[in-house]
Amino acid sequence: MMAKHFTTTPLGAAEAPVFPSPSLSVAAALALIAALERLIEAERDLGGYSGADPAVDSWFREAEAALEAVLHWTEVLERAPLRGLGDGRLRLVARATAGVMRCEDTGELAQRMELVGDRRSLLHMPGGSPSAASVNGLIDAVLDRVQACVRLAEGPGWLEAVDPDLTCDGWDIDPDEGPAAFI
Repeated sequence: MMAKHFTTTPLGAAEAPVFPSPSLSVAAALALIAALERLIEAERDLGGYSGADPAVDSWFREAEAALEAVLHWTEVLERAPLRGLGDGRLRLVARATAGVMRCEDTGELAQRMELVGDRRSLLHMPGGSPSAASVNGLIDAVLDRVQACVRLAEGPGWLEAVDPDLTCDGWDIDPDEGPAAFI
């Protein structure tokens, strides 16, 4: 004899699983990564240009448009509502990115790149949760692209040419501010 099957919920009452929607900060961070990729491509095009090449003007326009897009998405990310600690960390990364992209002084740029490179872990989310790992992956993706942009724009050995007196000896961290002290 076969077992009979009785439903315990009425048909149609079972709900589809609910997946969390990404925050506006995550969406803006993904758009920032795409904008940084466009800026990297534009900087690569400009890297080997010849002054006699008629394409140079369009390459400059592409690079300027890409930089404007990067700065736009950093602003969007900075203004996005905070839903959690990860959104706050992404906001700090947006501020660091905007600071690097707007920087015109090589000594200041070297200081900001110290944060992007060697002090990156201060911007990471603590803990080993899957959401922390996802946010840390976004942080690394943004900062890796910022480093690539600076290398392409400034040249491979730009940091060695910076006067050590213009760079900082170390970062003074206010424990109450944490990573925000760098921005």
